[in-house]
Amino acid sequence: ICGFWDWFLYCSPWSEKLAPFKFNPRYPATRQILHDAVMTVSASVCGSGVEILICHLYAGGYGPSSAAIIDRPLATCLWAITITHWR
Repeated sequence: ICGFWDWFLYCSPWSEKLAPFKFNPRYPATRQILHDAVMTVSASVCGSGVEILICHLYAGGYGPSSAAIIDRPLATCLWAITITHWR
């Protein structure tokens, strides 16, 4: 998303049409765009690594699981409520 979004806002043919809607009229430096790209990629790699590890552990039977949602209603509700914070 970082690469496309930066290109769309600052380099695409639509950038001049979007200029009146910008909060900050100054364009970021190339260094800032590069920093954003590196942080986006590193976060994606870290997140993917965690997800691969968790999936591998669950597939190997090392994670807590239950056959049905109703077996652990409190834990299921807690996971459902907090998933956007830890996922």
